[in-house]
Amino acid sequence: LLADKDLMLKALEFNAYAVEYLAAPLLEEREIWMTATKQNFHALRSCSADLLGDKETALSLIEADAFALRYLSPELRSDREVVLQALKGTGLALEFASAELRAEREVVEKAVQKDGLALEFASLELQKDEGIALEAVKSNTAVVRILPESLSRSMSFLLQAAVAGGSSILRF
Repeated sequence: LLADKDLMLKALEFNAYAVEYLAAPLLEEREIWMTATKQNFHALRSCSADLLGDKETALSLIEADAFALRYLSPELRSDREVVLQALKGTGLALEFASAELRAEREVVEKAVQKDGLALEFASLELQKDEGIALEAVKSNTAVVRILPESLSRSMSFLLQAAVAGGSSILRF
C-alpha cells in the first residue's frame, strides 16, 4: 500500500507527514512533494537534497507554499528568481533568503510591500532606510513597533509614516 501512488497522494492531502511512510521510489516524485507542501510545507524536512536543489521543483514548491523557501538548497535561497517568486506569496519568506538578497533594495522592497513586517528580515542597513521603512508602514502599520531606534525617534520620519500609514499608526 505504501507504494500505491494514488493512495499515498490522498493520504498526503490529509497529513503531509505521511511522507515518512512512503516507499522510497515515491519520495523522488515531484507530485508527492507538491501535495505534501500544499498540506504542510514542513514536510519538506524529509525531502531529498536533489529535489530541494532543483530549480524547477523549487519554483513549483514555492507556488504551493512560499515558505517552502526555508527548506531549499542554499544556492536556490540565493537565486533571485526563486526568492522573488516566494515573495509573491508572502513577504515574510524574506527570512529564508540569503543574506546577500536580504541586503538588496529591490528584493526587500518587494517583501515589505507584500508584508511590512518583513522589514525585520532585511539587512540592518536597509532596516534603517527611510524609503524602505515607509513602504513597510504602508503595508502594515504594526511595523512601527520594530523600527530601528534611528527611525522610531525621528519626528520627521514618524510624521511621514503617519501620512503613509494613515491615522491608525497613531495607536502605536
